Amino acid sequence: VYAAKRLADLLGCGEASLLRHIAEGRLAATRDGDKWNHWEVTDAALRTLIVRHPNAIDLRLVPPANRAWFIEVVAGDALTTK
Repeated sequence: VYAAKRLADLLGCGEASLLRHIAEGRLAATRDGDKWNHWEVTDAALRTLIVRHPNAIDLRLVPPANRAWFIEVVAGDALTTK
């Protein structure tokens, strides 16, 4: 589970972009407590965003250090299935 701010950092995009995806229903998220601007996003929700809206994330902006993580999120269980 990722906080929206942390996820934005991992993806190399602005938090406002992620919040827009949440507000427009493209990215499923749950509120983190009673804070109006704190959201939590699961790997599954991120994977769904990427599969259904492939242009939502600009792969060129994903920092090189985070690319292996990104592939693991997108691949999901496929990496562990033989």
